[in-house]
Amino acid sequence: MGTKVNIDGTWKPVSNVKVNIDGTWKQVQKVSVNIDGTWKTTWQYLGDWSLIDQLGSENFVYTIASLGSGVVLAGIGMGGLVYKSADSGDSWSSKGQLGSESQVNCLVSLGSGVMLAGTGIHGSIYKSNDSGDNWSLIGQLGAEQHILALCSLGGGVVLAGAYFGGNIYKSTDSGDSWSLIGQLGTETHIRSICSLGSGVVLAGTGTTGQVYKSTNSGDSWSLIGQLGSESYVYSLCSLGSGVVLAGTAGNGSIYKSTDSGDSWSLTGQLGSETAVRSLVSLGSGVMLAGTGNTTGNIYKSMDSGDSWSLIQRLGGEKVVYSLCSLGGGVVLAGTSETGQVYKCVYVI
Repeated sequence: MGTKVNIDGTWKPVSNVKVNIDGTWKQVQKVSVNIDGTWKTTWQYLGDWSLIDQLGSENFVYTIASLGSGVVLAGIGMGGLVYKSADSGDSWSSKGQLGSESQVNCLVSLGSGVMLAGTGIHGSIYKSNDSGDNWSLIGQLGAEQHILALCSLGGGVVLAGAYFGGNIYKSTDSGDSWSLIGQLGTETHIRSICSLGSGVVLAGTGTTGQVYKSTNSGDSWSLIGQLGSESYVYSLCSLGSGVVLAGTAGNGSIYKSTDSGDSWSLTGQLGSETAVRSLVSLGSGVMLAGTGNTTGNIYKSMDSGDSWSLIQRLGGEKVVYSLCSLGGGVVLAGTSETGQVYKCVYVI
């Protein structure tokens, strides 16, 4: 029957409550866990999100990427800037605007301090060899306006997804040069790319909400199909062993595949959300989802995405564009419309 609290004389059900732990009120949730073959009810600490800061006067934190050892980069709009933190997101410094770009849409780490950034509105790739302190322009990919997704497959192989041509581009030399693979069907947006390992890659599109699959490191692609009636596949996240989650827009739903993207089942809509913009795995089946377009909420799953609970809204934010796990339960979130970064340490 769940938990009920008395609010103004009426007992109402709630999915989570707060308890006082060492003098601080913490949010907890009643969950069922299997202990030695018996399902028992317990309370799980959900974690508290804290506002770190607005990055300059920016409006959008589109992407956050971890380089390890507490070093983090954030890509911004509408100033086209990169910000850097060396203390796990507690403080940030600007590394400057990338050329004349207005948006840094995506960042990816290739290891050893090598970073790539995909931008708009000139659809260019920038590269850093010193953990984001300095950047050089590689060039515009074709006639694209935006690079919306970057994915490292390891060994210097990187894929890029573009708008408005709906094209996939590939680099085999850590981003120094690129070749056009081609348009995925008749798509105009490649919104997300996710590597499952061993050359298997998935791509999510808009405005038709399709998933495409490659089994040869992005050289050729096959259409899997549209996820329900969704318009966009904004986020893809691999949990390993062929399990993948997709966050969509139109209906703000989560879809799940257990066979490396060949088939998908609807997990459900997150509340009344219209878009699931970001997904991140914390390990051990723990997942977080960030939503928008009107309410920047955080949802959590403890069972690899099968069920979800609302954690909290991040301030008055409209969109949680990016989620990044730094390990050890530390998670950063990038938002709009105020360009804020939030941080949480989850007890997993």
